[in-house]
Amino acid sequence: MKPKSLVEWLKEKEIEVKNEAKEEIEEHLPIASNITIEIFQELKDYFPFKTENIKVDPTKSLGLYLEVKENSTFTLKTYYYVGYWWVSEEEKIYVRVAPKKRGGKRINFVKVLKEILEDDYISGIVSKSMDSKDYSRRLFSFNFSSSPIPVDNDSEELTVFAILNFVYLLEKIVKKGLKKDYVRRTVELNSRVKGKLVVKETTKNFLRGTLTKPVCNFYEYKEDNLVNIILKTALVQIKNFILSSKGKFLQRIPELERKVAYLIWSFENVSFKAIKEKDFKKVRVSPFYPEYRKALSLAKIILQNLGFNPFSSMEDFSVCEVFPYFINMPLLFELYALKKIKERYGKNAVHYQPKFKCSKEGNFIPDFLVEVEDEITVIDAKYKEEPLKEDIQQLSLYGRLKDIRKENVEPGIILLMPSFGDNEKEINSNCFHKVKLWYIKIPLL
Repeated sequence: MKPKSLVEWLKEKEIEVKNEAKEEIEEHLPIASNITIEIFQELKDYFPFKTENIKVDPTKSLGLYLEVKENSTFTLKTYYYVGYWWVSEEEKIYVRVAPKKRGGKRINFVKVLKEILEDDYISGIVSKSMDSKDYSRRLFSFNFSSSPIPVDNDSEELTVFAILNFVYLLEKIVKKGLKKDYVRRTVELNSRVKGKLVVKETTKNFLRGTLTKPVCNFYEYKEDNLVNIILKTALVQIKNFILSSKGKFLQRIPELERKVAYLIWSFENVSFKAIKEKDFKKVRVSPFYPEYRKALSLAKIILQNLGFNPFSSMEDFSVCEVFPYFINMPLLFELYALKKIKERYGKNAVHYQPKFKCSKEGNFIPDFLVEVEDEITVIDAKYKEEPLKEDIQQLSLYGRLKDIRKENVEPGIILLMPSFGDNEKEINSNCFHKVKLWYIKIPLL
């Protein structure tokens, strides 16, 4: 069965698709509206009905959801996740969600990611987010238990996220120890016999007068097996890519080059070679090695991108399918905001997501708390163009916490949002005391 896009599938069901979604589905926008209750009954098996008490789950159709309107019809909308995901793997229906355009341009989230990974502290947050069970706190994720989805050839983000995830997984593998297998070897030994004697080759040696060089066939338990060879070859290709003109931007991530060099050293007892796609079918990995299964899937993506032969120059981009993946845009912006706040106030003045516990009311976790001498500022990052009244109310509540207010000094409040124009700007609220709106410039395509 040939995979089809969500728009194609909706059209087959005679569901009218919004004009902007016909060309490309974008984050946080309606795809189809005026959906009747009859069609809703059919679609609800594919998309959740969103209420205030239901969290959006990116692992369910990339976070797409149905929302009821005042005229008792429904709208199918995207959330703040971008990437590729199956709407129905069984029926081969997939969705691709791109970043939203503002003024004809969209956020260059690959460039944003490159910038935040220059900071070692934020890079550590990104690594920890990969293990988070709360998807709202996971920056990006691949689903290796699904079958791959056909993709366009212009997915630069795929290469970047695949490399970062691959390096992260290999760090975990190296920490546990490389997998060993029994590997068959045919070797000419010196004055000794091991395993099974290869009669034909040994006879040739005897006829040449080399009586002490038997050729033997035996198994060795070693790291130099096919699965490790594939992983090391992918590592070598990543290194070649970083050193090439195409991948030079990755050199701006200080930890990446060092980590790749360390991992290649950790694979010093493993050889590498030109890999063929059929080699992946030869590998059998036990369920006891879950990181290996994921790393192999990523290695295939990376080698499809960068070329299967580590001894040749970087090949053209050729990936045609990818495992489902999502990128959490609000969290990406939050981490970008953290970098900008640290640059402005100094890294020692900024506290990221401090927790304040109240016995009855529960926990309060502002995004950022800044302390500079006697001044305290509470900052919240919102991935939106204009603030809502509820955003100001939430921040004001944080500012009234006793653990934040010191000696009755009223904290300043800043709502931080992306600027899709040319310049950064900061304005005071017309209605609220000591409340500022800070728009930071964000890279655009």
